[in-house]
Amino acid sequence: MDPLSISMGVAGVLPLIAQVITTAREYVNSVANAREMIRSLILELEVLKSAIEKLGDLLLTDKIAESDIQFDQASVLLSCSTAIEVKLQELFKRLARESNRKLGSLLWPFTEKEHQKTIGELKNFTTWIHFALSIDGCRLLSQTSDHVVAVLAGQLEQFKATQKLDSKTTELFSAVQKQNKALEDSASLDHRRRVLDWISTTKHDIRHAILQRSRTQNTGSWLLRSDSFMEWRAGRSQANILWCNGIQGSGKTVLACTAIDELKSRIEKPDTLLAYYYFDYQDHKSHAPLNVVSSLLRQLLEQLPELPAPVEELYEARIKSDGNQLLEYERLLQVICQTEGATYLVFDALDECGDLKYVLDLLKKLGQLENCRILVTSRPHVCRQLPPSFPCFELEIKAQDEDIKRYILEQCDAANIHQVADDYFIHQLVEKLTQSASGMFLLPVLQLRTVLNEPTIGEMQDKLDQLTEALSDAFAETMARIQRLPGSRSRLALSALMHLAHAQRLFQASELCDILALRPEKSFLDTKYRPRAKMILDCCQGLAVLDEETGQIRLAHYAIQEYLVSNSEQLFPKFAVRLAFDCLDYLLLDDFKEGPLEADVEIEKRLASYPFLAYTSLFWGSYVKPVETSPEVRDKLLTFYESSPATAVTIQVVHFEAGYHTGYYCPKECLSTTPLHHSAVKGLVHSTRILLDSYDINRGTAMGTTPLIKATSSGHPEVVKLLLEQGADPRRRNWYGNALLCAAEAGKCETIRQLVEWGMDPNEECEDGRTPLGAALDNDSAQAVELLVDLGADLGLREGGEVRKNRFLEACAHGCNKTVDMILRRGWVDLGSGDLTVLALRVARLPIIRHLINSGANVNAVDKDGRTALWHARNIKDFAVAQVLQEAGARLQAEETKPELNTQSLGLPRGSSLPSTVEIESSAST
Repeated sequence: MDPLSISMGVAGVLPLIAQVITTAREYVNSVANAREMIRSLILELEVLKSAIEKLGDLLLTDKIAESDIQFDQASVLLSCSTAIEVKLQELFKRLARESNRKLGSLLWPFTEKEHQKTIGELKNFTTWIHFALSIDGCRLLSQTSDHVVAVLAGQLEQFKATQKLDSKTTELFSAVQKQNKALEDSASLDHRRRVLDWISTTKHDIRHAILQRSRTQNTGSWLLRSDSFMEWRAGRSQANILWCNGIQGSGKTVLACTAIDELKSRIEKPDTLLAYYYFDYQDHKSHAPLNVVSSLLRQLLEQLPELPAPVEELYEARIKSDGNQLLEYERLLQVICQTEGATYLVFDALDECGDLKYVLDLLKKLGQLENCRILVTSRPHVCRQLPPSFPCFELEIKAQDEDIKRYILEQCDAANIHQVADDYFIHQLVEKLTQSASGMFLLPVLQLRTVLNEPTIGEMQDKLDQLTEALSDAFAETMARIQRLPGSRSRLALSALMHLAHAQRLFQASELCDILALRPEKSFLDTKYRPRAKMILDCCQGLAVLDEETGQIRLAHYAIQEYLVSNSEQLFPKFAVRLAFDCLDYLLLDDFKEGPLEADVEIEKRLASYPFLAYTSLFWGSYVKPVETSPEVRDKLLTFYESSPATAVTIQVVHFEAGYHTGYYCPKECLSTTPLHHSAVKGLVHSTRILLDSYDINRGTAMGTTPLIKATSSGHPEVVKLLLEQGADPRRRNWYGNALLCAAEAGKCETIRQLVEWGMDPNEECEDGRTPLGAALDNDSAQAVELLVDLGADLGLREGGEVRKNRFLEACAHGCNKTVDMILRRGWVDLGSGDLTVLALRVARLPIIRHLINSGANVNAVDKDGRTALWHARNIKDFAVAQVLQEAGARLQAEETKPELNTQSLGLPRGSSLPSTVEIESSAST
C-alpha cells in the first residue's frame, strides 16, 4: 500500500476520537468524584489525536513520496491504526450507552482498574504513532512485526554504548537537582503562605503592637509574680482557665498584653504554642465565631514547622467547603491543642465579645484539654454568670499602686514637669492620684491629664486639690476642659466625640475627617475644612485614640463610650437630630448630583474621594429611624427622597461595597428604586405611611424587587405589617422569588412568621421548584428552617419519600452545619439505621460527617442493598471520608454485584437537587 492510502486510513479515526472526547466531556460537570479519571482520559485522547494528525501530514509530504516507502498489508502501522479504531469504537459505545440511561451522565462507566487499562492502551498507541513521525520510523513500521523486532534488537546493542555517557552528566545533573531543591523550597513557602492566608487574614498582632508601644515598662509585673499566674503557666493550677476579672478601667487589656509578652519570652520548647485574641466593643462584626477561631488557628499553625496533614486536606477541599468552615476549624484547633507540649491561649475583654455564648462554649471545650491553658480577662459580671461546673479559677484584677506610680512618673518626664515643679509637688501628685485610683487605671490617667493641662504649678495644685475619686467626675472634668477650648476646636472635639460615641461601626479616620468637613451653608464638600486626625486627637483631650496600623479612630476606652452615650443629651444637645442631618446633608451634596455611575472604576474613585459616603449610605436609616417623626428630620428626609440621584447613589454604593453582582448596582436598578423602597428597607414606618399615597405599593425595581420584599428580607416587621394592610402582594417575585422566599433566604424569622400568618404556604413551590425551606438553606439559616417547620413546612423526612425533597440530606450535602445541628437537636431524624443514615454519610461533607458521628450516627447502618457508608466511600475512592468512617468503627460489608451510584449525584452544588428514590433504585439495578 502507498503512503496516501495509509494516510486516509489513519486520518479516518480522527472524527471518532473527537466523538469520544466530546462524549467524555459531558461527564465532567456531573461526576465530580471521577473528574480526575475523566480528565486523564481526555488528555490521553487529545495527545493521541495530535500525534495522528501529525502522522497524516507527514504521510502526505514530498519526502515520504520520494522515499518510496511501501506498506505491507500486515505492517505494524496499519495494524496499530486498526487497533486504535477498534478501541475508540468500544470507548464511544460504552460512554454513549451510559450517558443515555435514565440518570443521564451521572454514572462513570469505568472502574479504576478498567480506567488504568484504557489509559495504558492509549499511551501505547501514542508511542507507536510518535515512533512513525520520521521517515526512518515510518519506513520501519511499514514492515511486519517480525521484521520490526529484528531491527529493534540490533538498535538495542547500539543503545548500550550510549550508557557510557551517563557518568559525564552526573555533575550537571547534581547541580540541576540543587537548583530544583531551591525552587521547591520557595514554592513550599509560597504554598504555606497561601494556606495560612486562606485560613485567616486577620492582623492579630497589630492591636498587640499598639498596646506594647503605649505600655509603661514593667507594668503588670505583679501579675507575672502572682502564685495564680505561675501555677497556671506551669500547668499545676486547679483548672486550665485563669479568669482575670476587674472593673472598668482597671487595666485588664494592658495586663493581657503583659501576659502575652511574658509567655512569648518563656517559650522554651518547640512544641509550646501561643495564640491570643483581643475583643473590641466597637467592632463586633469582626469578632464573629469564624473570625475568632480562624485567627487562633492561623497563629498556632504559624509556629509549627510543617502544616499538619488535616490542614492540607482541608485546603485542597476548599472548593467544596462553601465558606462554611467553623466546625472544621474548631476541630483542628482542638487537635493542635492536644499536642504533647503546652498551648497557651489568651482572650482579652471577653465582656466586649458579640457572640459570648459561642466563645464560652469554645472555652469550656478547650479548657477540658489537658495541655491547653487559657487566660481570660473580662468585667466581673461575665464570670459571675458562669455555671459552677465551668473549668476555671478566678483572679481579681485591680490597678496596682506600683504600676500607677510608674506610669505617672513616666508621663511627668514626658511633659518635662521637672522644669517647673519641685520634687515635693511631684511626690504629692503621685501619691494623690495613686490613692484616688480605687482599683482603676483609667481614673489616674484622666486625672493626670487634667492636672498637667494647667499652665502653672499653682493652678496644677488647685486642680489636684479639687480631684474626686469618681470616674464619672473625671470624665465630666475632661468634657468641661474640652468645652473651654477655643470655639472651633471645642466644636470639632464635641462633634467628633458625638459621632464616635454613636458610631454604627468603627470609623476610619478618613471617614470621620470627611464628615467633620461638612458645612450646612455649603452645597458641596469643601476639603479645606477637613481636619487632620492629629488635630481631632488633640482636641479630644485623650478621650480618642488613633490606630496607626489600621487607620481607625476610636474612643480610648469602653468606659468613655458608656459615659458619653448615657450623657449625650447634656453633652450634645439634640444629638440624634444632628446625626441624622449630617448623614442626609452629606448625601444631598451637589457632589453626587450626577447620580449612579456606570463603571466600577468610577465608583471606586468616588468612594476614595468621599470617604464618608460608604458609611452614610449604609447607616443613614439607623440614624434617621429614632427621630423620623421630628418635623425637621421629616422635611429633610422628604427632600432626600425627592432627589433621585442622591437615593440612587446610596443604593449603588451599598450594593457595590457588599460585593453584589453588577445587576444590583447598575444605574438602571438604582434609579428604579423608589422612595417607598428606601423607607421600607430602612424600616422607617412613619415615612412609609406617608409615601404610600404617592407611590405604587407593588411596583418592582428593574430586578422586580417590591417594597414588601425589601422590608421582609431586611427584617422590619412593623413596615411589613403596614404594607400588607395596605394591599401589598407578597407573591410578587423578583429574580430570586417572592417575599417569603426572600425572607427565608435572609433568615428573618419575625417577617417569615408574619407572611405565613398572613396566609402564605410554607410548602409553596415556585415555578423553578424552590421552597422557603430551600431558600433558608441557601445561607444555612437554621432558625428560619426551625420556624418554617414549626409553621408547617415539610422537611421531607417520611420513610419512602423522595430523596431530592429530603431537606436534611440537602443540608448535609450543602454543608449547612447550623441546620444539621438544629435538626439533630430537635430529634427530627433517627440516625440509628437504614437508608437515611447511609445517605446522610454519603452526601455530607467531612465536617458534617464528623458531626453526625459525634451525634450518634450508626456508621455501620446499611441501605436496602446491604451496603454501608464505608463501602460507598471506598467504592468511589473517597479515602478521606473512608478514613473518618473507619476511625469511628465502620465496617466495609461490601457487595460487588451492583454498580455504584456516584456520591456526587447526591451531593450536588448549592441550588441543585437530589435524585429521587426511584432514580437511585434504577441506577443500582442497571
